[in-house]
Amino acid sequence: MVNNPSYSDVVFLLEDQKKVHAHKVVLASRSSYFRKLFEYQSSQKESNSVIPIESTHVKSFMVVLEFMYTDRVKLPEDYHLLQEVLQLAHKYELIPLQHQLLKGIAKRSPKEKHTLWNDIVSLCNNNTDNALWPKLDNANVPFSDVTLLVEGKTFYCHKCILSSRSWYFATLLGHQWRESNQNEICIQNVPFENVQVLLSFLYSNFIQIQTLQEALELHKMAQFFSIETLLYQCEQFISDIAIDYDTVCMLWNCTLQLGTETLQENCKSFFMKNFMECSNSSGFLELEKDLLKGALNGGEIDEDDAQMFEAVKKWCQYNATKLGMSFNEILLEMLPPRTLFNQRIKYAVLEAVDNLHDPILRMLLSGAN
Repeated sequence: MVNNPSYSDVVFLLEDQKKVHAHKVVLASRSSYFRKLFEYQSSQKESNSVIPIESTHVKSFMVVLEFMYTDRVKLPEDYHLLQEVLQLAHKYELIPLQHQLLKGIAKRSPKEKHTLWNDIVSLCNNNTDNALWPKLDNANVPFSDVTLLVEGKTFYCHKCILSSRSWYFATLLGHQWRESNQNEICIQNVPFENVQVLLSFLYSNFIQIQTLQEALELHKMAQFFSIETLLYQCEQFISDIAIDYDTVCMLWNCTLQLGTETLQENCKSFFMKNFMECSNSSGFLELEKDLLKGALNGGEIDEDDAQMFEAVKKWCQYNATKLGMSFNEILLEMLPPRTLFNQRIKYAVLEAVDNLHDPILRMLLSGAN
């Protein structure tokens, strides 16, 4: 949506008469400077949609504009452009961008740091205003042009923000929608509270996840509405905070429904590094057969072979009836002959001759030559 004429209602005129398209609702939601400007224009009944920006390089302005749309910033290498970006961030009261500039300035030369540092530090403790965030059953939201109907309640929102943050809304609010002149979207099968949290994230890019259950629910919602940034934050929380001995098997099972390869690999890696601890959890017995089988036959688990074998027997005994298989059948499927794990078991039991009388071991080892 950056410099995209779709829904555009304001144009910036930069040096050399270069035009940059933007959207008032995005600018006003991110910058109190623009919010005040547009509110003043509205109060004066001004319809001027062209804003001249004198003596500003296009590259500098585009850095600032892209940050307001995406929360991402690619700082220019050129010192003078960086200085201009700093001035624009100051002028437009973009506190988060100023924080990003602090990090970028820390990597510059001592002379450049000294020049830029004092200009930005004094601005870092201010707070932004969220007057444009969606409000429930309140039509007095500046620039609102679409409503979300959820469980009989109405949120007044902005097409531009919804479509720029979510592929779901971008598709829904596409060409056919614009032609139909509809202004209401009915959200079904999603709880009201979840939509409220979702909208807060879309407008602020901030969310506080406190529990594993919250992370899993938000992950499903982020998938449904195609919000990549929220998916990433949920997966980061689960990987960094929620994966432990007691939860990893349950989470690993969940990844099959969530369809996330990154989280699946993180669960698999944790499980294989901590096999014995995980095998003592209640979730281990519920672990999907293909996941456990793949881990066992990968040859990367570094644990005592006899203890591993006992854990596998315990899993097979618990799941045999559920899978409609005999104990021997499921054990043989989990540990097929000529796999690396069976070779390890073979050498282990050869060192303990008494174990050769175990019919289960003899069955497994019969094909492991």
